Amino acid sequence: MMKNRELKNDRQKMYTIMFTEEERKLLEAKAQAYNYRYLSDYIRDCAIYESVIQINIDYTESVNNLFQQYIDEIKKFTKEVRRILKWDTTTSAEEKEIIQQALYRVYSQTKSLKKSVNDNINVEVIEKESKKKLYNKKLQELNKTAKKVLNEVKK
Repeated sequence: MMKNRELKNDRQKMYTIMFTEEERKLLEAKAQAYNYRYLSDYIRDCAIYESVIQINIDYTESVNNLFQQYIDEIKKFTKEVRRILKWDTTTSAEEKEIIQQALYRVYSQTKSLKKSVNDNINVEVIEKESKKKLYNKKLQELNKTAKKVLNEVKK
């Protein structure tokens, strides 16, 4: 169990939060996993530095619908060009192959663009990025502390 410590002088107000036994164990396990000495520090950091993510789901659905319509139109266009190429007698086999490859690139790039947009809108990806930012911030703080300690040791 983590021990309580005296409040710092700059702390102005104290709050009491009730947890179930399971919640408390989970909080303690997480605090230990993140190398917090005190549970209160962990809870404070979680409450203050959490990433608030708000996603407009309607926007996400409308973007996906637009992309799907766009991809459907490209499929129709590709199918029609292939039909024309099948019966075309004036275009060489080499030119037909170049057109086929161009159609494939357009279709592939469209799918890639859709995936990229979905990844940037995806909640899980955003949460992972937020956690990564918090981790980097904490790492920078630890580096600053380490530099201060080294400077004090050198003196």
